[in-house]
Amino acid sequence: EESEGSESEDDWVVNGQSIGTEPTEKLPGPWVQEAIELVCTILPRLEAISLRLPTQTIHDALIKWAKFGAPNLRRLSLEAADYDGRTSRDREIYISSANPKQHKPPPPPLAPFLSQSPSLDSVVIRNYYVPICAEHAMGFDTARLERFLVTYDGLDALIIGPLDADVKATLLIPTALKKCRVLALNLVIRLFEISLSDLHHFPELKKVTLGHGKLVIGSPALAAPPSVVNGSGITSLTLSHMRLPTGLAGGVSSYHNIVQFLLAEIPTLENLFLIDLRFTLESGPPQSAAPTSTLPNFKRLLIEDGTMHFGPSALLGLIPVLKRMPFMGSN
Repeated sequence: EESEGSESEDDWVVNGQSIGTEPTEKLPGPWVQEAIELVCTILPRLEAISLRLPTQTIHDALIKWAKFGAPNLRRLSLEAADYDGRTSRDREIYISSANPKQHKPPPPPLAPFLSQSPSLDSVVIRNYYVPICAEHAMGFDTARLERFLVTYDGLDALIIGPLDADVKATLLIPTALKKCRVLALNLVIRLFEISLSDLHHFPELKKVTLGHGKLVIGSPALAAPPSVVNGSGITSLTLSHMRLPTGLAGGVSSYHNIVQFLLAEIPTLENLFLIDLRFTLESGPPQSAAPTSTLPNFKRLLIEDGTMHFGPSALLGLIPVLKRMPFMGSN
């Protein structure tokens, strides 16, 4: 049982790309409230909760469940299935505001519920507003998390997503994610930039996914000793819809240089997934002679879209890297 509102014909544009029209609002049927009531009776035994509901319905569930608590809860996934009533005009107001944070939603009622879950070690947030900033508490302790996945890629991602400076000041610090092994930041926000050195604070990190931002390669932070930058021990890296700097036009030779650079910076890397990358003409990774030593840990390389429109030569440039992989060395 759903009720539909009116559709707007205004396209939203983020990072220069149209991401469609404003969706119709959909209200959940009465069965959802009945399900929330039912969950109250089994909360003490639950170890995992996954919700994909309208924002206000998630609020209602958290408020109700806070009266009972979930002491055994270890994994929580929250996805807002709506854009919470905002329009393209709200986005314009947010962009033009001298203080954008004033236009963000109020913090969600997470703390009263999650404060009763001492074993929580995995949180997944998708298009559900959680304040990642110094002004408001998130509602849970990121220092306890082994898995933290954050995605803001909806129509109102710019409004409900964090600011780039807040990501660096509240998440990418030693005390915030000191136990984290799996981290994903897929943020369609303005000026989201991250460098490999931003991750060297977290020795437990094994799997990292970065999306819809810019991987800063020419930053002064990368002048740190390799032992510092490589200290994270990352084994799997996914870059999706990221912008990467390159000093060469066309992206053919630079594509090989980017892969070689990532393998050199993260010697523990086993899996590298490059999905729909975009190169920008600016200071790229340092040019150096191609190493010939084998890559004993490297097992998988996935390339999807990205610079494939430059032709097969973009792949031929990767042959020296492939020959360094253990299973290719004898061929």
